[in-house]
Amino acid sequence: ALERLGDARSRFPFLAPREGCSAACVDGAAGWIDPDAMIRAQLAAAARAHPGKLEVLAGVAVEVSQTWEGVRVATDAGEDVLADRCVICAGAHTRTLAGGLDGVVVSRRTVALLEVSEATAAELSRSMPTIKYCFEPAAADGGAADEQSRVEAASVYVLPPVRYEDLGGGWFVKVGGGPNDPMAEDPGSEAIDAWLATEGDAATADWL
Repeated sequence: ALERLGDARSRFPFLAPREGCSAACVDGAAGWIDPDAMIRAQLAAAARAHPGKLEVLAGVAVEVSQTWEGVRVATDAGEDVLADRCVICAGAHTRTLAGGLDGVVVSRRTVALLEVSEATAAELSRSMPTIKYCFEPAAADGGAADEQSRVEAASVYVLPPVRYEDLGGGWFVKVGGGPNDPMAEDPGSEAIDAWLATEGDAATADWL
């Protein structure tokens, strides 16, 4: 059920919302995912569903090709796998691995990971929901898709603290959003890797 709250400052003082802000909260309808725990859970579920038949590859997929035998997947660890079907879930690299896909757009996005202490993380986890905050409403003119883009460009999301093993096991509040910054139509793996190796866009990080 949608719960319309009064002054958001009394409910979420740690977010320091603007004076006069109101909020709507849908209990149980939104949340966050611990990425490391999700991968472990997916592998465990697959092992249970296919006992003795699951093989976890050590390498990262670098090439996916269609052959007369089926779909061939090569990894950077020298592994070569042949399958009847292949589901590619490679984020920004999906288009490149699949040999080009219409409708797949790769954008440069910057997120801010704000480290908090374990004690602060425990305190926030008891009361902090997943937040979507719009700084200003979209303009009334234009189509629905354009309006959504304008809303997204003026919005941020804030996630409760998550522990990241690959960042030293620290706890971080994740803040993301802002306008899209599409790359070239088919940027290629090298350009994507070069962007991912940076610390993101400093101006966007400051805004977040």
